[in-house]
Amino acid sequence: MDRAQSSAKREAAWARIVGGLLLVACAACRSSGAAPTPPWRDEIEALNGEIAQLFRSGNLLGIADLYAADAAIVDQDDRRTSGREEIDAYWAAIESPVSLRLAARSIRGSPALAYEVGTRTLVVEEAGGIVIEEAEFLLLWRREPEGWRIVFDCHWVAPR
Repeated sequence: MDRAQSSAKREAAWARIVGGLLLVACAACRSSGAAPTPPWRDEIEALNGEIAQLFRSGNLLGIADLYAADAAIVDQDDRRTSGREEIDAYWAAIESPVSLRLAARSIRGSPALAYEVGTRTLVVEEAGGIVIEEAEFLLLWRREPEGWRIVFDCHWVAPR
């Protein structure tokens, strides 16, 4: 099988996985009714703001510290990054950060484990120009003794 067919099959499989996760997340959102906003939702939204501030200030390892030691990242290119060292390297590799915005569409779960679905806008400066990358994301958060930590971060190119 040539690389183009292999890549197309991988992208189709990835799209099915992401689509399935979104369907489950959306179904859970619809079936949850109009319950009051749980306090942990506000905590996670505050962490989204902290991530944006850390990115603007260039403290990328500060963002990496918000991931659990056993966390994993799956990016839009189907690359998997896992564990403390790899996640630190993933964030440290971003050069010339400008801004990062996480816009949550839904945050659901429990006081111990929650998921967040939304859009991300990442802006960096490269080769004298500004690069804007928009993506959809799914974050799985787990409450640990030191607070909420990301245990799974999956993001993919936002549909246009």
